[in-house]
Amino acid sequence: MNKSNLIKYRQLDSLTYKDIFKLYSKYINSKRVGLLSTFGSGRVLVKSAQGAKIKLKNGKIILDATGGFGVLNHGHNHPRILKARKWASENLKMEVNKSFLSPALGVLSYNLSVLFGNNLQYSFFPNSGSEAIDVALRLSFRYHSQSKHKILFSDRAFHGKSLGPQAISNSGENPIKTKTFLSVDKFKFNDSISLKEKILKSLDSNGESNIAALVIEPFSASTMTECSNEFLLNARHLCRKYKIILIFDEVYTGFFKTGYLFNFMRCNELWPDILCFAKSLGGGKSSIAGVSYTKEISNKCLNDPVGANFLSSTYYGFYEECITAIESLQIAVDESYQNKANNFDLFMKKLSLELEKKSNGQIYLKGSGSLWGLFYERDLEKTQKIISLLPTAFKNDRNFAKKVYLSSAINWLFEKEGVLTALSFGFNTHILISLNFAYQSEDLEKIRNSLLKLCEVNWEKFIPRFVSNMLFKPN
Repeated sequence: MNKSNLIKYRQLDSLTYKDIFKLYSKYINSKRVGLLSTFGSGRVLVKSAQGAKIKLKNGKIILDATGGFGVLNHGHNHPRILKARKWASENLKMEVNKSFLSPALGVLSYNLSVLFGNNLQYSFFPNSGSEAIDVALRLSFRYHSQSKHKILFSDRAFHGKSLGPQAISNSGENPIKTKTFLSVDKFKFNDSISLKEKILKSLDSNGESNIAALVIEPFSASTMTECSNEFLLNARHLCRKYKIILIFDEVYTGFFKTGYLFNFMRCNELWPDILCFAKSLGGGKSSIAGVSYTKEISNKCLNDPVGANFLSSTYYGFYEECITAIESLQIAVDESYQNKANNFDLFMKKLSLELEKKSNGQIYLKGSGSLWGLFYERDLEKTQKIISLLPTAFKNDRNFAKKVYLSSAINWLFEKEGVLTALSFGFNTHILISLNFAYQSEDLEKIRNSLLKLCEVNWEKFIPRFVSNMLFKPN
């Protein structure tokens, strides 16, 4: 071991793009860095980021319209988040609290219960959305004392990439499947008839269902589609009738992303048994997720000497992470994120009409609150046929032609307009457009002008530049 070869963190800013490209290629994933560098954003380095803006090392300012893939509700480096974290570190707060009662952990749990009107009274805080789903599944199995074994999920669900969540996902974002130990079944998204049929088929001769839990995304962030109020209320009724745990996955959509504190709250008096959330809870600076559940779940699963330690992890309840989450919730309330989401929603709906008219219906927007997708409906059948003849690993991907067009447009938006967007790989491939709540009025105008220009340009002109990025590595 040669300690003199270690790179210190103060040397990071002196590394060149070529240096970092080599590190990725040799120590992270050579194929992934190659894919990243096909986009303009993967061929430059970031100097700093604040609010809705990213400053590149070359001095260019970029508008971040990805929303941090759900993480950056508060924008980059929100000053109140930084201040809270600084307070924790300057006061030498103890992170690991397994042997002590933690005020930060207690207050975070209490604050969430207040926001939920005590309908979901108890909470546990793992590190990621996938872990939150795993926790919810474990609670469901324990609640039923192993008497029920099946998990029911939607045919367009994306719940994560760890073993449990992967088994109940059916999305293009998670194409590689590994063998699962779970017994699972799918229902049609937002289809009450399909859901009821699956539950009725699960009944034994005594009318008891073998389904332990039903997992629903009230708003599918990967496809920009929403469950109807009627469907959600019907799911709640069926779960009560057949003693099935109802789990809502709002990992992406929580904390006013779609205009409500959580998307399911658009239905009056509707509550799941378990709610999973993550991403923006950490204020863009902390890796923390949450699972909140009813008093009944807590009493049956955790309220005995064995169950008391059923939910536990090494990093659970770290002080600075809890402080960050406490402040992130307070900021969302103080800075009226609900109003900001609703204002962005109105802006995007109006813009969608402009885009449809300008593009003769080929380009439109779909989404809710601050979470939107740009959809391109041009017929690319001929292009796809040409691609199918090429000796490429993607030739059997029926959406590959659309992915090339959309990726080329993403690259154009970044390089020509200074707007960072991203590609969604769900069933309905689209460009993700999601401003964080640090946006200003001029940012809305930049989005509008950039997307209107996108309608005016021949998209075939984008492709050569994008393909050249694929063929030639950056210097």
